[in-house]
Amino acid sequence: MEMLRDYLPPDVAYAMPSGAGGAGMSIGALICGAPLGAILGIVFFAIGVALILWIAKLFGGGGEFEKLAFAFAAIMVPIAAVNAGLSLLGMIPLIGLLFGLVSIGVSIYSLVLHIFAVQAVTGLDTGKSAASVLIPGLVAFLFICCCLVLGVAVMGASMGEILNQGF
Repeated sequence: MEMLRDYLPPDVAYAMPSGAGGAGMSIGALICGAPLGAILGIVFFAIGVALILWIAKLFGGGGEFEKLAFAFAAIMVPIAAVNAGLSLLGMIPLIGLLFGLVSIGVSIYSLVLHIFAVQAVTGLDTGKSAASVLIPGLVAFLFICCCLVLGVAVMGASMGEILNQGF
């Protein structure tokens, strides 16, 4: 690709992607990345359902993994389709903000449906079902926040040492 730049007019050579790969690299990443993304999506879905069911059982609920996974999948598929359409409509200038607000509303509705699904499958009351759904997300959020704070602290200490050494 770099050798081709020598034989092209300067304005065309400037517009070409630089580095090895170009479009071929993007297609290769898509071909390899799509199946990997699908597999990771299924694995994380199963882990999320198992965590929510485990927390629900800690609260005294019952239920089976397969029933909760089916209920969550029945909720997530149409919600994902609606959110995909809303994200496309969200790219429209000025009106996109409205569709962003609608998308937030759809996400809250999805959360309520997940709480009702846990309630139906496990037999818990609404409060314990809500806690079962919200606790894994809260723990993940706090873990990420702690990692970010730790990372910033380490970078700050490193920058302080570099600045103290002088240039």
